[in-house]
Amino acid sequence: MRDPVGMGGIPLPDHWEDPGRWEGIRPWGSHEGWVDMKRFIARLADERLADRLRDAIRGKGAFSRFRDIVYSRPDTATAWNIFNDDRRLARARAWLAERGLRPD
Repeated sequence: MRDPVGMGGIPLPDHWEDPGRWEGIRPWGSHEGWVDMKRFIARLADERLADRLRDAIRGKGAFSRFRDIVYSRPDTATAWNIFNDDRRLARARAWLAERGLRPD
């Protein structure tokens, strides 16, 4: 069997090929990421920064413009990383819960 998850020669568990063990995961679209940026901006106390970011997320290139502004300020970058991680984990937990699963 090929090495589908990059385990580098580690023997695969016996149940690896059990078809009932795996659930397909659809990738998140850009819409969820854009909504997260919008929600993050709404939480900012610095109205000038919020205005810049609202402008940045309009149109094509929104993600890179947002990232450039956020990561130019270490405090904002830290706040964004925490917020973004929380949102991603919340989506993953909701996805699992919809299927009657919970993370270990």
